[in-house]
Amino acid sequence: MELAEVINATSVSILDFLCTQYPQTRVEDPNIALRSEIPSIDNKGRVKFDFIGKVSQNKIVRFRRKESGDYTSEIMRVINYMIEKTNQEF
Repeated sequence: MELAEVINATSVSILDFLCTQYPQTRVEDPNIALRSEIPSIDNKGRVKFDFIGKVSQNKIVRFRRKESGDYTSEIMRVINYMIEKTNQEF
């Protein structure tokens, strides 16, 4: 069985269990129980220093999967943007 099929089957069984165990209601107890099982991650630093995300949001570079695996043009645009930003700061 391929990994994608295993992940899909596992996630479907987990979601089925959660839907029967905790039907969608306005009651907060199930949400609190689920949140207590999921470890919280402090990613404020990641967001603050996410240069690639900012370049992507500002539409300087569009990252899309390429069959060829050649991302040279995207990498060069990011490098040029970094050089421009550095020159502006100094």
